Amino acid sequence: CNIFYKLFVCALMQHSKQEKRMNYEKIKEKLTDRNLRVVASRIGMEHSKLWRLATGRTQSPLKEDLQKIATYLRK
Repeated sequence: CNIFYKLFVCALMQHSKQEKRMNYEKIKEKLTDRNLRVVASRIGMEHSKLWRLATGRTQSPLKEDLQKIATYLRK
């Protein structure tokens, strides 16, 4: 029973990583035609940090940062 629990938890974690990655990819795509200085100013993020996120230079973006950007892009 313990092995099944470990497999289940592992599968959930993997799905979560893939879902986060897909969201990051969508966010990067939606930022391509945006003025990053304006977006950064409106969401309260440093321009350089947003640029790194938008260009894929950030390998493991923070969930909070992605949420800020996603909320802005939905407006």
